[in-house]
Amino acid sequence: MSKVYQKININSLDLERSYTLEEFEIINKQLKTHSLEINGKSVDLFELDANGKLLPMPQATI
Repeated sequence: MSKVYQKININSLDLERSYTLEEFEIINKQLKTHSLEINGKSVDLFELDANGKLLPMPQATI
């Protein structure tokens, strides 16, 4: 397990921070098996903007 993987806690993400592509991929991988709620909304995954900031993608309703 990489050191980056060990450092990332999805329950305490800083949405103002820039993340590397590796960190971004690890975060989204963790979301496949863990749930996360931001501002009362469930988040399925993140997108990464041009500055490396995480953009939460709310859970899609079916």
